[in-house]
Amino acid sequence: MTLDVQDRASTASLRFVMTQLTTLIVNAVTANMLANVGWFWLSLIYGIICFVMMLICFIGCKEHIDEDRESGVVKFEQVPLKIALPALLKNRYFFIQALIFCFLYIGVVATGSMTFYFCNIVLSNIAILTYTSMASTIPAIIVNLVMPSLVPRFGKRKLMIVGSVLFIIGSILIGAGDSNLAVVLAGLVVKGFGMGPIISGIFAMTADVVDYGEWKTGVRSEGLVNSCTFFGMKVGIGLGSAVGAWLLSLGNYDGTLAQQPESAINMIRFGYGYLGAVVGVIILILCVMMNIDKHLPEIQKTLEAKRIKN
Repeated sequence: MTLDVQDRASTASLRFVMTQLTTLIVNAVTANMLANVGWFWLSLIYGIICFVMMLICFIGCKEHIDEDRESGVVKFEQVPLKIALPALLKNRYFFIQALIFCFLYIGVVATGSMTFYFCNIVLSNIAILTYTSMASTIPAIIVNLVMPSLVPRFGKRKLMIVGSVLFIIGSILIGAGDSNLAVVLAGLVVKGFGMGPIISGIFAMTADVVDYGEWKTGVRSEGLVNSCTFFGMKVGIGLGSAVGAWLLSLGNYDGTLAQQPESAINMIRFGYGYLGAVVGVIILILCVMMNIDKHLPEIQKTLEAKRIKN
């Protein structure tokens, strides 16, 4: 909707803040609602709310790129797939971004699927689940509230690199904490501070990748870049769910047992803690490679001149 990098960073940060606030609200009310209305009506209520929110977003958003300044009409050029796809394959940042999305959501979903088991079996208190959620979510919200002011000074890539390091440190603390709640919560807080810049940064970079592709090849294909990038996210979500199940299977977890074997407990600890560190190292390497920030001033200058000319 805009070529302004700062506007993109602010929008991505606000989006993530609202996502996390919604997550906190949902986590707080779902259990009671489920007990009162059941899965069907709960799903229906959430579905209606989502539909209304997305409809508001659709109606309220307007494209401004290639907008005629006098008439306000947005010029739209349909790019054939036979042209858009080869151009996309020449965009190296597209592949890096897709991999970041994939591994990020492998880590988020795999560790998230272990939360119940970790609280119930390792910490021996399922009620702790609310506190673990808050410990990682609130720091991420705080980071994203200040992200718009940090991006102009440091750039998205540097902030994502710092976030990756914090993500790794926090995950190691969680794994090492074992049943020590204080250490685990400290690790979750550190991990939450790391998660904030990674997620808001990578979402904001999607538009940068689109601009880079147009600057590099002359072909602008927002739809293809977004669909293929988010395909990486969906793959990550699917693999993350599978990884969680695989770890439980490797640890010989048996839900019918009152006392789980040591192998299952170790796998739950690994999945909730150390697995995040492994994923964090991969994300860190990819963030170092994602040096698209250095091209942005020239990209913006070139594309603005192109649109003024047209």
